[in-house]
Amino acid sequence: MPTSRRHLLFAATAILGGALSNKFLRAQSPRDDFERTAADHLTPETDAAIERALKYLSQRQTDDGTFAGSGYSRNIAVGSLAGMAFMASGSTSRRGPFAKQVEKILGYVIASGDANGFLSVADATSQGPMYDHGFATMFLAEVYG
Repeated sequence: MPTSRRHLLFAATAILGGALSNKFLRAQSPRDDFERTAADHLTPETDAAIERALKYLSQRQTDDGTFAGSGYSRNIAVGSLAGMAFMASGSTSRRGPFAKQVEKILGYVIASGDANGFLSVADATSQGPMYDHGFATMFLAEVYG
């Protein structure tokens, strides 16, 4: 069970990448051998692993939208990556199996903004405030889209 920031970020990145690949490769008809080969790797087992990982993340989420288990539980970048993973699986802040999780993350990200629109929590940053702001901005763009 991953408890470090590195494990949580790895899980969120793997989920996001797998879910996005799954979504886009299935939506397009294969045009060459590379795409067919990539699509062949997206097996029912891959889908099941992604689903288990999303369920794990949802169980780690607290009521305020953050994630329990490490010193980075209130980190905006971690929450934003997890939010994008939930959304890549088909959920939005209003519908889907992880709608509640996306909505909680959205609330936390918005609440973290200052008067200038900068998105960061001073005592919960990991790689610096721009790291948090960048991932939060990407998450908000996905929610808006």
